[in-house]
Amino acid sequence: MTTLSKAAFSACKQLSEVQLPASVTSIGEDAFFSTALTTIHIPANVNKIGKGVLAGCPNLETITVDAANTTYDSRENCNAIILTAENLLIQASRQTRIPSSVTAIYAAWMQNHYLPEEFVVPDGIVSIGDHSFYLAGLRGITLPASVERIGFYAIYGSDVTPIEYVKVLATTPPQADYYSFTSKTYTDATLYVLPGLTAVYKAHSVWGRFANIVEIGPGSGDVDASGSLTTADLLLVVDYILGRDVPSTFSTTAADVNGDGLVNIADVSALVDKLL
Repeated sequence: MTTLSKAAFSACKQLSEVQLPASVTSIGEDAFFSTALTTIHIPANVNKIGKGVLAGCPNLETITVDAANTTYDSRENCNAIILTAENLLIQASRQTRIPSSVTAIYAAWMQNHYLPEEFVVPDGIVSIGDHSFYLAGLRGITLPASVERIGFYAIYGSDVTPIEYVKVLATTPPQADYYSFTSKTYTDATLYVLPGLTAVYKAHSVWGRFANIVEIGPGSGDVDASGSLTTADLLLVVDYILGRDVPSTFSTTAADVNGDGLVNIADVSALVDKLL
């Protein structure tokens, strides 16, 4: 067998394991869509992978690509499939960590509820392709200064899981399409921009559709919304930075104590100063 056809195992709800033979060179679109896969290994000879191959697989945790594959890779044990020549991340799992060498994302989490409710796109990503975070269950997303383009249906929430905020750290508004976001996102979500850039984003044909544009400022540090700063807030911020689970009520806006648009060790230091 050399080809796995389009939608070959699509909607096979009981399929949790698969072993692809070394002879496979092509995996068709939606081949494993909406299955119970927990792990998959891409053989060395695979040189074509269709769209949405691993979409809708909520149990998927581990993705590996054979080290001898010259078309795709899973560098740095990232648990993802990367198109090597283009540094383009095309499929991901719940355990994916985006390598710094990746510059673009395309359909990585399409219809997969893999992401934490608040997701920070790593710095260095230039392009977020069509459908990349389509129905990904996001409450908020932070886009780095490097992002230049956001595709069609790229950050698309639903009525069940609406997007509450989009934070953009780029000084020049990234290229975007009207349908990069839903109309509900435009009317209900908050667009956070760097200080002094409100007018620039309001003048943009797409970003200007956001009804609520707010400049990023220092967060309160009260990430658990208790009404006061405690060591519990500090520990939650540390957990968030380390990638540990935090309550759904955790607020990255409050955690950004130094107001740079990111939550990192600098905010821990700033929060310690507040507590002292």
